[in-house]
Amino acid sequence: MLQSQWSVEKSLLHVFKTPIWKIGDLICCNNIMGSLRPDLDTKGIEVDFGPTAKAREIWQASMSHVNLKGGCFVLTANQFCKREDDLLSLVNVFCILVTT
Repeated sequence: MLQSQWSVEKSLLHVFKTPIWKIGDLICCNNIMGSLRPDLDTKGIEVDFGPTAKAREIWQASMSHVNLKGGCFVLTANQFCKREDDLLSLVNVFCILVTT
């Protein structure tokens, strides 16, 4: 079976119990890796946060599949920049938000 180059050790997979949900996450392609997803499901994940760099429509279908198979809610996000965006000013804003 193919392994994602981004795969993490299974011991690093965590599901956190909050007052309202059990939440967890996998990043990018790990969301669709068959070897990691069942571990979160067996830990009782209820909300999966799945950030990605993929902007294709197929990603939405993949996340819907994760939702149906695992029986959890999935919240996924992608970055968005336009060619005319001033990326240096965005870096400055990010640094201000992180440091304050």
